[in-house]
Amino acid sequence: MMQEKLAKRTLAVLGVKIAVTVLLGWLALRNVNLKQAVGFAETIPVGSFAAVVLISAAQLILATWRWRLVHGRTGVPLALMPALRLFLLSQFYAQTLPSTVPGDAARIWGAARFGGKGAAAVGVLIDRILTLLALLLLAGISVAALLLGGLASPVLVVPLMVLAAGFVALAILVIFRRQLHGFLPTRAGGFALQLGDALHQLTASPDLAGLGVISLLIHGLGILIIWVLAQGMHLPLGLGTAFIAMPLVLLAALIPISVNGWGVREGTMATVLAGFGIAHTEAVTLSVVYGLFQLAWGLVGGVIVLLAGNSAAASRVT
Repeated sequence: MMQEKLAKRTLAVLGVKIAVTVLLGWLALRNVNLKQAVGFAETIPVGSFAAVVLISAAQLILATWRWRLVHGRTGVPLALMPALRLFLLSQFYAQTLPSTVPGDAARIWGAARFGGKGAAAVGVLIDRILTLLALLLLAGISVAALLLGGLASPVLVVPLMVLAAGFVALAILVIFRRQLHGFLPTRAGGFALQLGDALHQLTASPDLAGLGVISLLIHGLGILIIWVLAQGMHLPLGLGTAFIAMPLVLLAALIPISVNGWGVREGTMATVLAGFGIAHTEAVTLSVVYGLFQLAWGLVGGVIVLLAGNSAAASRVT
């Protein structure tokens, strides 16, 4: 009965996400000149795509390295190659399924072999928290710069405040984790205590600064990817402008109201870049090309991992 209710709820959420994606996609694309959009995309040279692949590879390695460092703080080391394979697999699931949850679940399931599900879940959650914190910091700087330049509405502060409130609640969980433990079910309380202890240890560790720098670098490489694609399309997007505008776009794409950020990212990109004189068609085309590259990158990486895993299994059988 419980599984049936969960399945119905999952299907309902998926249906809502698909509907939101279609609506936001229509709103973003309705004013796009398709002929111009195709022309912009076709101008991207092979060299730009090669550069984007190299930057994405560096981003992947940094993200995997950070996850290993975080996971190692749970007392269980995670080797580089298994971590890299699991991260590629998580990217594959994140791109092929309408949520990032299955990708994180794949990482937890894979890392559990090296030290249990509890430690694996804590490692993945802290890795996610570091990602959001770094992006929230960049988005806060971005909003401040846009407001000072008169290029944005104060309404942009609202979602940042909501996210900040979420992190305040997390901080309260860490500080009062012992007191709150008794109010939760045994299993949930035990996990919350384990997560709170790990976060407390991390905040008191000198490693936190290094993990913060790595997190900022990961997002910086993501912004660099968008800038390289924009240069390939000959769009008037300077590197400084990209670092001011793109954190908001990347943060908006993480809001779980559409399928993998589609529609949300395009609308945000068009709105933000309009203040810098970039036309709607150009901005939406850039967002779509970036999204398609992320999709292709995730698919290729995941297929390679899955094929390698099947080959290894076949060799063990024979």
